[in-house]
Amino acid sequence: MIQYPQAQKPSQTVTEYNSISYGKAWAIIGMTWEGKAYCLDCVCNWPTYENDDISGPIPVFSSDDYENMSCDSCRNAIYAPLMIGVN
Repeated sequence: MIQYPQAQKPSQTVTEYNSISYGKAWAIIGMTWEGKAYCLDCVCNWPTYENDDISGPIPVFSSDDYENMSCDSCRNAIYAPLMIGVN
């Protein structure tokens, strides 16, 4: 289990955030934390830390340069999911 800081204030999870932002440039496809990268599957229940002042994990957005990044937890490549049928 990946250890990450607890959010100080109520914050959406990555999954909740992406339910609104899916298919957009600002959809979260992973997170970086303490020099390591984590894929969407591994961080789906992490808070987004939108309301916090702490130095928490940083989102990797679908518009970011994430080429050749792989998850330090499961070793899968970090990628933007295919958006079949999304307009």
